[in-house]
Amino acid sequence: MSRLTNQDQDQVSGLSLQTDNIVHVSCLTILLLQEVKECAISCMGLAISTFGDNLKGELPSCLPVLVDRMGNEITRLTAVKVGS
Repeated sequence: MSRLTNQDQDQVSGLSLQTDNIVHVSCLTILLLQEVKECAISCMGLAISTFGDNLKGELPSCLPVLVDRMGNEITRLTAVKVGS
């Protein structure tokens, strides 16, 4: 009976480690995606500020994207930094 109990505990421990690894990978993926979003917003802001005079026709379609990012709680800080 104790042998069966030990086997069950080993299986639970293995499952716990797997779950921890999955959570860790998921969190890392979320952080990397956030970093990509922030870099994309920064790049968009740089392009608008650098080429803004030449983008007169495209500016009305570019600026709403930046305003939309300001409305998102996750990307707000980066969008505000770019907009200022």
